[in-house]
Amino acid sequence: MDSRLRDFIKETTKHKFLSSIPVSDRRYGYFDILCKVMAIEIEGIDAGLRFDELKAVLESGKNFSSKSRSAQRIRSSLDILDALSPPQKDRFRNRTVVQSALTLTCRLVDSIKGSPSAIARLGTFFLQFLSELNRQIELGNRAIDKDYLEF
Repeated sequence: MDSRLRDFIKETTKHKFLSSIPVSDRRYGYFDILCKVMAIEIEGIDAGLRFDELKAVLESGKNFSSKSRSAQRIRSSLDILDALSPPQKDRFRNRTVVQSALTLTCRLVDSIKGSPSAIARLGTFFLQFLSELNRQIELGNRAIDKDYLEF
């Protein structure tokens, strides 16, 4: 597919954050994550994330600029997540969690950028959230927190 958006996403899969987390790049894992985050950036939170819908976003990005605000937000968000501590990064164990964290960070990037204390708070939030999510999963049918179950 000839698309500058596809080229941007492919190049961004090399960001050091992605190689620092326990998520595999097998079967284009990083591309999948970034493609879905970019679709949400471009189309909004209700963007479709199925193959045909993502393909349409990539095709419509033929003239995408890597200097666009969306591209800057993605890069800045990856930089912020890369600044997290190793124990915080170790909690990012699957594509869905990485995609959700990156999407959230894109929404917060303007208020976090350049603030070490804000980055630390975000890291603490992810650590607490993912620890409790893990606990709720381990509880199985005894899990009671509806927010975690819905996530």
